[in-house]
Amino acid sequence: MLADELVRRRMVAQRLWGRHPRRPEEAVRALLGVQAQDHRPARWAVGQRTEGATDAAVRRAIAEGRIVRTHVLRPTWHLVHRDDARWLLALTAPRILARVASRHRQLGLDGGVRRRALRAIERAVAAGPRTREEVGEALVAAGVDTDGQRLPHLLMVGARARHRERAAA
Repeated sequence: MLADELVRRRMVAQRLWGRHPRRPEEAVRALLGVQAQDHRPARWAVGQRTEGATDAAVRRAIAEGRIVRTHVLRPTWHLVHRDDARWLLALTAPRILARVASRHRQLGLDGGVRRRALRAIERAVAAGPRTREEVGEALVAAGVDTDGQRLPHLLMVGARARHRERAAA
């Protein structure tokens, strides 16, 4: 295969060349997931793959829950289509949680802390989506320490537990 053909195939597969979806969530779905540890470049990546996209349109898709930012393929953040979030989280949860078990021990996130955190997270999101800061405040109000890396790890555990339960139902 010639280098030019290899480049062409790669650019088409990455949805950078060719026809682009009209909606940001369709671009995310076509890729299955977009790494999103750095939120601004992740939005840019989605915008590059969406016809006529603006940053406001990508932000709106995230704010409205059409695109979900979660820990899906590994402990870092990814953007995924809302319809793919549950099955991806259920599929990857056992491996990811096993990989972070030693870190959870270091952070003092034993079973009791995780259960208390999950109850607080469920109460916080019962009325609808919440920001990271809002969930953090709910955890603190429930007596769960969120210092350092505890909050992101509790959010990751919460997302996986919630989606695992729904997938099993």
